[in-house]
Amino acid sequence: MGSGRVGVSLPGTVVRLDPRRRVAVIQLPRLGEGRTFRTDVALPGEELATAVGVGYGSTVGRTAGSVIAVRPRDTGTEVDVVVTSDSAWQRLAERDVRVDVGCTFDGSIGPNPTGGRVDRVEID
Repeated sequence: MGSGRVGVSLPGTVVRLDPRRRVAVIQLPRLGEGRTFRTDVALPGEELATAVGVGYGSTVGRTAGSVIAVRPRDTGTEVDVVVTSDSAWQRLAERDVRVDVGCTFDGSIGPNPTGGRVDRVEID
């Protein structure tokens, strides 16, 4: 078993938008065998990680929202982001956006990363 925390950036794909709650569901690619991320849900008023705006106008480097849930699935991992930035929400709705998700893994079992957590979501 490998040990030591490893950070990576993964591409995310917008798979669903909930305009009523202003939540974007971001799909991360599947990594290795099994579920490599922990299931995590924020308590009301808390966040698991911050979403930031990068590369577009006045919101560059500013908070664009909060990660409120991470759900491992057989096809990959879904990350729920409450989007507070109007320009980030518009770009997500238009699908005119690139999403990168910074993640950290606790270790690995063979080639499969384990103990994954989302550290940051960048909306560009």
